[in-house]
Amino acid sequence: FDPATGDDAVLPTPGQVGCVGLRPDGGLVAGMEHDLALCEPAGSAWTVIARVDAEPPENRINDGKADPRGRFVFGTMSTTRTPGTAGLYVVDAGSPARRIAGGLTISNGLDWSPAGDVFYLIDSVEKVVRSFLWPEAPGGLAGGRVVVDATGDGETRLLDGMCADAEGMLWVAHFGAGRVSRWDPRTGRELERVSVPAPRVTSCAFGGPELRTLFVTTARTGLDDRQLAAWPLSGSLFGVETGVPGMPAHRFGKE
Repeated sequence: FDPATGDDAVLPTPGQVGCVGLRPDGGLVAGMEHDLALCEPAGSAWTVIARVDAEPPENRINDGKADPRGRFVFGTMSTTRTPGTAGLYVVDAGSPARRIAGGLTISNGLDWSPAGDVFYLIDSVEKVVRSFLWPEAPGGLAGGRVVVDATGDGETRLLDGMCADAEGMLWVAHFGAGRVSRWDPRTGRELERVSVPAPRVTSCAFGGPELRTLFVTTARTGLDDRQLAAWPLSGSLFGVETGVPGMPAHRFGKE
């Protein structure tokens, strides 16, 4: 979607996409079911560069982003919500996927502090955000602590996607509650709420001029006729202007 012109472009994919990232040459990297694949700028073909095989077959790749070093970090999720069966992986360009964390159920929203030295991760069913030192230790992630706690929020079914802004605050999608909230990970305090006219808010990312537009995605799947009548914009992409900019997305395989 081009916000300047309003034009849409559709890119066919060989599998269900859980995450997508940018590459320096204008191509894309995407996690699809059990594969991480590259697409050239022209969008004509996909090439698998890594696979996730050492997990239950009902698991699939979910959210992922390029890290400050140009590696792609992505998590898996259990489609049956079997506790502790999902993991988090990192891929260097030209290398296989390496598992850096386990014990997850629905690995979801992830991003980094502006300095790139702190990594944030959501396990949706827990309704918390944890922070870790970055880069990860040789044996995987260590030193995780809860920096956002939404366990007392009865409206929120899951914490979903997430992004950080230039001030290091975290914008978190509340699936089921129809909102995105902004949190200070240093204090654990909620700073702001943005209501969305669709209950199943799935993710958010900054874009637009000066990266001051927060784009918010929502889901339509699973809503019955009564719910769709009440929330007819479900499944739409929304945008809200924010008082603070986001950060440029890291690119996979950067030089």
